[in-house]
Amino acid sequence: LFTLYMSLVSPPGEIIGGQEAKPHSRPYMAYLDIQREDKRILCGGFLVAENFVLTAAHCNGK
Repeated sequence: LFTLYMSLVSPPGEIIGGQEAKPHSRPYMAYLDIQREDKRILCGGFLVAENFVLTAAHCNGK
């Protein structure tokens, strides 16, 4: 119910109960802009290793 309420009163992309970080202040965070054919997926994640980013399952686009 709380999630439904928040989705009705908060516009998409709004930060609730937090604050925006300054650019490059969190070097372990990643922003992914994935282009596959006619599909564009925007996702966040964090660095586990220098060449490995952990993301949510929906970032695979399936």
